[in-house]
Amino acid sequence: MFTKKDYREYFEQISVLERGMIYAQYRLKAQTDDTRIISVCDTIIEDEVKHYRYARFILESFFFDDADERRLYQRRFCIGDMTMMAAGRDRPVSARCIDISPAGLGFEGDEPLYPGADITVSMESYNGKVSVKCQARIVWMKPLTLVPPKGEKITVFLGGMQFKTIQDV
Repeated sequence: MFTKKDYREYFEQISVLERGMIYAQYRLKAQTDDTRIISVCDTIIEDEVKHYRYARFILESFFFDDADERRLYQRRFCIGDMTMMAAGRDRPVSARCIDISPAGLGFEGDEPLYPGADITVSMESYNGKVSVKCQARIVWMKPLTLVPPKGEKITVFLGGMQFKTIQDV
């Protein structure tokens, strides 16, 4: 029997996988000029965004309580590549934006940064409508282990950051 925690982890994993499909299609589009391939990628992106929103709806409706949501601004869906440079690091950390508000953004990446870390973040949405370059602070970070049907476990790191100044996004 699955517990509430099991279901939450399941839908978090589904969310990560759906976003991965979105990222892959945007990257494929960037590598071709073939309008037929671009059109198919756009259709797949629409479907994957819909699937992702279903998973997020379930997570937000059934698993997040008021203590989970302390945001001052409404988040909105925003997918894009980003880099973060933390003080004391010798190289930037690559990640992907999940959602954004004027006060901060949610992200996922392959490397952890630690809560309280001051960073410089640069993000460009895949659709080109949102661009951010500013100072921020990591607020939270959480590892999520994906268990694919075949192969080794994969760990992604989900996180949230607060911008040092309100951004026009």
